[in-house]
Amino acid sequence: MKWLLFASGAVVDRSCGGCKSECLYPRSTGATRIARFHQSPAAIWQTITDYQKFPEWRSEVARVEQMPSSSGLPAHRECDHRGPILPMETVEWDPPRGCVGRLADPKLPFGGTWTMEVSDADG
Repeated sequence: MKWLLFASGAVVDRSCGGCKSECLYPRSTGATRIARFHQSPAAIWQTITDYQKFPEWRSEVARVEQMPSSSGLPAHRECDHRGPILPMETVEWDPPRGCVGRLADPKLPFGGTWTMEVSDADG
């Protein structure tokens, strides 16, 4: 059965011919994660916006490089352990309540924005 599925996938793959791999991905997706921490909102804000320290708590990030910003808001490159480099730019900045970042390279086969909101659980 496994062999049949593999062979079937190979046939489909060949039949696509010149199709780009991104044609197989949905145009729009979404995800939400809510977490509670035993830290103040100010401490959480400091952690999620200190890009240089991402490798300390985000295992997939090997290093972070600052990028020049055209808007005056933070911009950086996230360098993955496997090689990919993701240029990120901040498009909204509302300390200490939240920020919105997005991929800064329209040539990537994927994109999107990441919204981070910080609030006190009591209020």
